Amino acid sequence: MLAVKYDFLTFDTLKIITKMKINLLPILSMAAAIFFSTNASAQRHIDWSVDEILVPPSEIRQTDFQQGSQFKLSFVLKNKGADTARVGDSVFYRIVVPISQSQAILIPGPTQNTYSVTVLSKELAPNDTLIIGGSYNINLFPSNSSMEVNVTVVSLLMNRGADSIAAEDNSTNANNALSENLNWYVWQGWGVGVHNVDAETNFTVYPNPSNSGIFHINSLLLNPNSSENQIKVFDIKGQLVYSTELSQNQSIDLSALNNGIYFVEFNNGLIKETTKVSITK
Repeated sequence: MLAVKYDFLTFDTLKIITKMKINLLPILSMAAAIFFSTNASAQRHIDWSVDEILVPPSEIRQTDFQQGSQFKLSFVLKNKGADTARVGDSVFYRIVVPISQSQAILIPGPTQNTYSVTVLSKELAPNDTLIIGGSYNINLFPSNSSMEVNVTVVSLLMNRGADSIAAEDNSTNANNALSENLNWYVWQGWGVGVHNVDAETNFTVYPNPSNSGIFHINSLLLNPNSSENQIKVFDIKGQLVYSTELSQNQSIDLSALNNGIYFVEFNNGLIKETTKVSITK
């Protein structure tokens, strides 16, 4: 049987088959072009943007003066591209608050190259937005007084699977980060319109540092109702280590405490003021 089939492959038959193959080349070329074109168009082009930082009224309010305390922040992300962000795409984001030349509050931390990630549960068509926010833990503080800080939010949209997202080029990636100067209110909880008190003239604790642990307190902010004038002392972990009522200018004895940095809080029922002291016995 095989020999018979082989006999039919005459020279004329081979010429026909060869001619058919040659005629198929343009068709195969067109098919390949369509295939690669289709796969190229499957790569979506999205201009991902950090559109707005939402913290009314332009402030961050720290809820506690302890390691691991929290502040609230939310921000708006926007799809400014021509294609749709789809369910399952990954949204990467981080928050940076510089507090000195060498330190910064990094969320999620511990470096500026780490990101939090959330997965889209619904499609975002062009010009659709996504709001992300919550309470974020912090272990560093800008200061023990309220101050202005610069907050930067950075976000990227990625999908490493099929139908992938093209990397943004230099013409669109500038808006992947947004910075804004915000008022950071620490644990004193000063409200809007209340001016910060000048601790150097209205509330002083001296000598500082103290080699005995005994400090003299002088305040021009005493409330006539003596029960409202409170002195509290916290260690660097935020733990209360001493408290007393301040009926007049007086001394506090912290000699039982170990050497180190402490925060002395004065509260007259209307205003809280804090100053940092050092014990060096």
